[in-house]
Amino acid sequence: MDLGFGSGEKTEWISFKPSANGWIMDGEEIDMNGKGILVDPSSIKTGWMKIAQGMAPDCLWDEKVGKRGERPSEDHKRGFSVMVMPKVKVEDRMNENWKQWQSNSVGAFMGLQDLLSGITKADKDAFSKNDGKVIQAKYTGSKINDGGVGKTRIPQFDFLGWGNAPTSSQIDEEAEQRKDMEESQASKDIEDDDISNLFAG
Repeated sequence: MDLGFGSGEKTEWISFKPSANGWIMDGEEIDMNGKGILVDPSSIKTGWMKIAQGMAPDCLWDEKVGKRGERPSEDHKRGFSVMVMPKVKVEDRMNENWKQWQSNSVGAFMGLQDLLSGITKADKDAFSKNDGKVIQAKYTGSKINDGGVGKTRIPQFDFLGWGNAPTSSQIDEEAEQRKDMEESQASKDIEDDDISNLFAG
């Protein structure tokens, strides 16, 4: 009897690497500079996180975001998890999947905190008024923070506004439209080549 535990489904993920001053998505480096990103605030979790090489993160999530529970061990640091959708091209196609951004890096934590704090600073009721919507932002680079024990890089975002999360049907429809446009362009390129060949040689 198969209980479906080993379903083979793989979590798609993204990570900011302060040491490289860059982003990794599903194991590949991506260029996020000046690119848009959607952030789902309803998915945010905070807690204690232990990350060790070659092991799945050991996480003890807070019962409520930002409300610290007891620290499990000295190896656990404050961390977060949030679902994001980077608007970047991967193999000439726009990414249209939600990725898990999970980290206990001080820089990453501060970057997300800065984005959220900036929103509430401008409007303290922003999150309650936009319940069910996603944050539209743009990655603008990183800054060095040397105010703590050691230096780290903090990812920086510009808040652009609120929007509705794209539905699966919208994503499928947009992908189909792009496919039709690409096929149409490919067909036109072939026709142009045929006309050129008439005058060749």
